[in-house]
Amino acid sequence: MIAKCVRAFVIALLLLLLYPSIIKNVSGHKITTGLGVVGENRHPAKDDQNSGISEVCDIDYSPVTSEEVRSVIELVFTGESRAWGLRVASCESSFDYLAANPNSSAFGVFQYLSKTWSGAWNPYRAYPRENAMKQILATKLAYDNGKQSWWSECGGLE
Repeated sequence: MIAKCVRAFVIALLLLLLYPSIIKNVSGHKITTGLGVVGENRHPAKDDQNSGISEVCDIDYSPVTSEEVRSVIELVFTGESRAWGLRVASCESSFDYLAANPNSSAFGVFQYLSKTWSGAWNPYRAYPRENAMKQILATKLAYDNGKQSWWSECGGLE
């Protein structure tokens, strides 16, 4: 868990350094940004055992521009998974966290269907699919668990 917290801190710090314009106020342990407060909100799910980086360390940040989305994917996806995450996000949504498929319930950076997003596999399912950070973290979890075939139309298979 400590390794996840260190990684989460590094990700949050890099994001704030890359996008200083989002910082609005620093007060104690809270950093208020144009996107909300970093470090205050916890994941509403009771089981934190399988939680991802942001829930373990109380970091609540979600990128909103395609440039921010791309940067977060580059930070979260490491090694061989980085090229995969970038390729799939580019194909699915052009890094647009509000991308919606007019012919299905697919939505967000990685175009999750409602049913898939709300599945028991996903520790972020209590969050709306509009939360790009949660989609990125959920997709990294799916990748780590061998679910690349979910994105086969975008060359998601390796």
